[in-house]
Amino acid sequence: MELFLFVIFSASVPFIIYLYFVIKQRSCVQEETAVAVDRNALMHAQTDEAEDVASHCSILVVEDQMPIRILLKEALDELPLEVREAETGEQALNSMRACPSKIVLMDVSLPDMNGLDVLHTVRTMRPDTEVIMMSAYSDADKVNEAKAAGAIGFFSKPFDLEELRAYISSRL
Repeated sequence: MELFLFVIFSASVPFIIYLYFVIKQRSCVQEETAVAVDRNALMHAQTDEAEDVASHCSILVVEDQMPIRILLKEALDELPLEVREAETGEQALNSMRACPSKIVLMDVSLPDMNGLDVLHTVRTMRPDTEVIMMSAYSDADKVNEAKAAGAIGFFSKPFDLEELRAYISSRL
């Protein structure tokens, strides 16, 4: 009888150990699944939050000279905002109607309209939009007129891209 109990006990101990590890492994898998689900939900929440921020944090670069527009886009791509482009005043206004930007960086001289007229229209359409004007001509009257119309800044070309980036970053 003792031998029988010993054999049964000896055979059941490895089985009990096996069951212990199987149950523990299932528990770990369930925990990993729960963590993965939590991580997935967090990633979706962060993605949604990033999309919300992107929709509210965009800049519209309005410049008729393509090389300058490309340079500005590349310089501003390093900032945490979406950079959109327009070549003319009309394109800028259409862009603002379709998808408003937080900041507009605009040349005073545009092929179809005066940049100051576009500034007035943008400020009427979207008073909360911050407009920064730029010009190859550092005419004090234009600077004063732009600021009186609601421009928050004025940069004379050529300007320091780092200074422009820092100024725009401070407005975010």
